[in-house]
Amino acid sequence: MKTEETCVYAKPSKVPRGSWINGPSKHYWFGDSMKGGYNFEYTADEIQLQFLRLSSVGARQNITYQCKNSVAYFNARSSNYKWALKLMGNSEWELSAEGSRKYQYDVKQDGCATAKPGQWAETVFEYKTKKTTRLPFTDFAPYDIGRPDQEFGVEIGPVCFK
Repeated sequence: MKTEETCVYAKPSKVPRGSWINGPSKHYWFGDSMKGGYNFEYTADEIQLQFLRLSSVGARQNITYQCKNSVAYFNARSSNYKWALKLMGNSEWELSAEGSRKYQYDVKQDGCATAKPGQWAETVFEYKTKKTTRLPFTDFAPYDIGRPDQEFGVEIGPVCFK
């Protein structure tokens, strides 16, 4: 049986690589805390997204975090997830690496955990849910980004409803 999906794309779908903030290590929301940052918008308006949420049995979306000297998910130095990226879903649903399973994302690849200093790598986050009201993603908050030698970029994948 073939699964049909309707996917809606972010606009823009990429956050350019760069050093977006200087300051102490803490979670900074891209759209709220960073100069030049913004919340994600999509090619469908809110009424169209609401219709898709109501008429679908599930949804999924991924985000690729590109890192240089930055922890995305697993912190190999301290062997924990306290510095992991946070994702903001629709209606301000916050997803993270720890806590209740229903508010956790999955990680398909964590290249940032094994990257050599000064080299670019990427970590791919994915969230699948039957609670379609939780998507699409609207913002993200990296933690390990305040030093001058740290940079990041993001590719926002489409939100797909089935």
